[in-house]
Amino acid sequence: MSVCGLFALVGGAVVAYKMFNGDNDSAKKIGGWVGGLVIACVVSMVVKNFFFA
Repeated sequence: MSVCGLFALVGGAVVAYKMFNGDNDSAKKIGGWVGGLVIACVVSMVVKNFFFA
């Protein structure tokens, strides 16, 4: 889960940088970032429960 948190911080910083610099596709990038974060957290929980339960 800490890896997901690290990716969230880095991805959030990149998206915020692009959004504040006037990138027109920032809404699409935010959606992809949030979707990727949700998928990564769900996959990590499934793997944790499947292998370490």
